[in-house]
Amino acid sequence: RGVPPLLVVGAGMGLVCLGFGASSLEGVGLLGGGLVLAVVLVPVWTAGEMLSAPFTMTFVASRCAGPGRSLYMGLNAASLSAAMVAAPLIGTRLYEANPHLPWWISLGMAGVLPAAFWGLARHAR
Repeated sequence: RGVPPLLVVGAGMGLVCLGFGASSLEGVGLLGGGLVLAVVLVPVWTAGEMLSAPFTMTFVASRCAGPGRSLYMGLNAASLSAAMVAAPLIGTRLYEANPHLPWWISLGMAGVLPAAFWGLARHAR
């Protein structure tokens, strides 16, 4: 309670990116790879999804009252659908260029997205 939704979304997106980005650590250190790495990382990005998804909807719904709210929710759903179509196409191209590239980009986004959502939260107040 009392935490702006965008801060929670930023933390969740940071966890998602950190979980996927840490996949680049396969074979490094104690985590090893394969099943052990998956057992460690799947809860990380799952927690991130559980934080970000509902609070994204909370923020979008709070942006407009009345009949205009459905337009905001529809635009949010359309942009999410477009991302779901584009992501595999872009991701496979990146993977084709370098198999570690998508994971490194995700790891970098783990730092960028929380900061960006923090800035948005300050602006949205």
